[in-house]
Amino acid sequence: MQKLRSIAGLTIKGAIKQKLILFLSVSLLAGVLLLPALIRHDETAIGFTQIILSYTLTLATIILGTVTIWLGCSSISREMEECQMQVLATKPVARWQIWMGKLLGIASINLCLMLFSGMIVYGVLLMKSGELSEEQRSYLKEKILVARAAIREAPPNLAPIIEETFQAKVAEENIPPTEWDAVRQHLKSAIENEFTLVRPGMARLWELDLSRQRKSLQGRPLFVRLKIQTPDFIKNEEDSNLYPSVWQVGKPDSPNYGVRPIDLPVGVWHEFPIPENSIDTDGVLTIAMQNMSNTSIFFPMQDSLEVLYREGGFLLNYLRGLGILFFWLVLVAIISMTASSFLSIFCGCFFLFNRSVHIFQPGFGRRRDRKQHHTGH
Repeated sequence: MQKLRSIAGLTIKGAIKQKLILFLSVSLLAGVLLLPALIRHDETAIGFTQIILSYTLTLATIILGTVTIWLGCSSISREMEECQMQVLATKPVARWQIWMGKLLGIASINLCLMLFSGMIVYGVLLMKSGELSEEQRSYLKEKILVARAAIREAPPNLAPIIEETFQAKVAEENIPPTEWDAVRQHLKSAIENEFTLVRPGMARLWELDLSRQRKSLQGRPLFVRLKIQTPDFIKNEEDSNLYPSVWQVGKPDSPNYGVRPIDLPVGVWHEFPIPENSIDTDGVLTIAMQNMSNTSIFFPMQDSLEVLYREGGFLLNYLRGLGILFFWLVLVAIISMTASSFLSIFCGCFFLFNRSVHIFQPGFGRRRDRKQHHTGH
């Protein structure tokens, strides 16, 4: 362990001698302070958070990722070109210890700078939140700067219904065995669509089992988060209409029974609060929706409706996010050091920048909603 610490310390000293840490600290400080001041948000809590957190942390990650690639590519290849590695290899140090020691040194630099930039971003977030209106500050505190857990309805077991319908159809129409797979798949899609479909004037019922969380949720604000689809949206993935509906939370004989009319957008998440203490004595939360439009509405089998409740504070989730970014930088360092073992400094950097541009985009490839979230008040 002493050998690893020694090599890691030499790696950090080399970065200090190159004034790299000073350059990074100044760059990160300038980026996280100037970016929120240069880019104006739309006076909403969501826009404010996106500017402060998403943009500044992305900038900090890009800066740290770029320098990590440079450090990783130069840590081994430069010493090999300058014949310093040959001298180091004559010492009683295994090759894996040299490699791991340099990785620990680069990871230590990234950890300190990530914590440095993270604390500054968090401080700027708290200070500039006073610029928002009272309503938006309340929204920021209750729905954005908070760790929330989700409870969903257990998916129904439709396999027995599908199999029973399949057997009846095969016996009735005398379908040959070669077509059984296609028929079963068709019936599966039809039954699932029928289960998720709410026709005009009809209702849909959810019963969520919250018996385990019932005591801890007493007096806490709860929110329903949902997303609907329509035949036009499924076919064209475009539908800008709003569909009227009536939502009932709790049982009609409950003192906290609530009714709320809502015009629902399509294909995006919609969120609205529900009365406190809406959970029944048996721990069941009943939610009913009646379709008041002239169009059928679909609730997808996955990610259609969930109940959100406060689970913890924002700081713990924020530290988790910084930890994910740190481990991402460690992965970049590993790839860079591996490349430097076979390539020169500039070839390794060119290879990584040219072939791995997506590493600067955490969450690359995830589908983003084309519309902003709608929130009911």
